[in-house]
Amino acid sequence: MEIIFIGILLAHDAVLLLAGLINLHLPVSNMAFRAHASLWLQFDALIYEHIGQYGYTAGTSTAFFPFLPIVIHFLSPWGTLILEQVVMYGCMRLLYSFALRWLGEPKDAWFAVWLFAIGPCAVYYTSLYAELWTLFFVLAAIELIISGRYALAFAVSGLCSATQGDAVLMGIFPLAMLGFSILQRDRRATLIAVLWGLSCAVGILAYMAYLQTKFGDAFMFSQVQSVGWGAHWVAPWSTLTAIGAEILHRNAKFVAAILLPFVVVAFGSVVATLRGGPRNWVGYGAKAYALLGLLVSLMFATEYPLHSSIRILSVFFPVYLGLAQIRSTSLRRLIAIISLFSCVVGTSLYVHGYFYQ
Repeated sequence: MEIIFIGILLAHDAVLLLAGLINLHLPVSNMAFRAHASLWLQFDALIYEHIGQYGYTAGTSTAFFPFLPIVIHFLSPWGTLILEQVVMYGCMRLLYSFALRWLGEPKDAWFAVWLFAIGPCAVYYTSLYAELWTLFFVLAAIELIISGRYALAFAVSGLCSATQGDAVLMGIFPLAMLGFSILQRDRRATLIAVLWGLSCAVGILAYMAYLQTKFGDAFMFSQVQSVGWGAHWVAPWSTLTAIGAEILHRNAKFVAAILLPFVVVAFGSVVATLRGGPRNWVGYGAKAYALLGLLVSLMFATEYPLHSSIRILSVFFPVYLGLAQIRSTSLRRLIAIISLFSCVVGTSLYVHGYFYQ
């Protein structure tokens, strides 16, 4: 089994490296630090690198949570990239374990792992982005709770909420556990669920305390998105309306590069929410997590629709379980082809300085 995981990881790296050789010759970004860009170190990765080297020198940088910059500070950017190969391996193992528990069949669990490793946002899981760490900590915390290693699970959950703002949504799992424990009148499980839920906020609360001390505003991270990037929250149907407008304007690039892969991962989220999974706190927690991910991805808006939506949704791992539940061989092949196509195109755009997701 180990050789299969290593093979998938090598395939992931090979696809990203080969895709980076393709240049679609689109206009590049003029963002700050652009001169320092190289290979997988682009866009947000450069900001994380800057924070890791110099700290939070500007208010707008506070949108980027501190866990990854701390790792970069101690290991250097390239040292962190090497470590992320190990974390990526760990993610695949944990996802396989969860998928096998959810799906029951090894072949379906492997399909879920493949969709994660070579999917639309694969490049962000081998770059200096927080998504890899968030996904790893969420899966690890759940696995640790199931195996009864509660103290370590609480510590991991605290670290998770220091990776990015969306990470606090993992709190839906201890909430589900709390609900089941109350229904079953299990006081011990209730206490564990409460402690787990509280630990999910430790990282973000520590970061807020730091911001209050340094900048005098504990909520600065939630405000600078609109200042620096014009990001804001909208109702999900507003995004759907904007998507419809792009389709009516026959924006072929948007449909092929953004909408098509989003439809695939969104479909996985819907299937995971409605079908399958164990009938316990883990299963219902995962269903709610999938639904939350879809809503957040539709509610985050900038100057064009679905900006970062696929990347946001890619962290909510039940999407891969939903896609792996599909039984039609033809539909599975279509999903795999779209995922691989989006992975190659997205990586090419990203590596050559054109913002993708």
